[in-house]
Amino acid sequence: MTELKIQGGATFKQLGQLSGKTELYRVNDGVNAAEALQYADDLFSSIERALYDAFMNDPLKGDPAVLAHHAMKSARAVLHSVIGTLEDIQEQAINESASH
Repeated sequence: MTELKIQGGATFKQLGQLSGKTELYRVNDGVNAAEALQYADDLFSSIERALYDAFMNDPLKGDPAVLAHHAMKSARAVLHSVIGTLEDIQEQAINESASH
């Protein structure tokens, strides 16, 4: 089976609201999509635990809230990158099919 690699990775942190946006973090091209999805799942599990703890005990505040927010943004960037890669592959297949 061919290994699916991410193409056109999504960014998930931009800086410079006033001076123009600069990408700080991004999902890199060439990353194995299955491994990236496993990483996203790990992030979602961490967020789920933090939210459950907040629900059962104390509200999520301060550093744990910031960490949960950044983990969610990172996981979403992985998902968007894999989805974008799959959409690109699908579009290429449709174009190749139409040209034959």
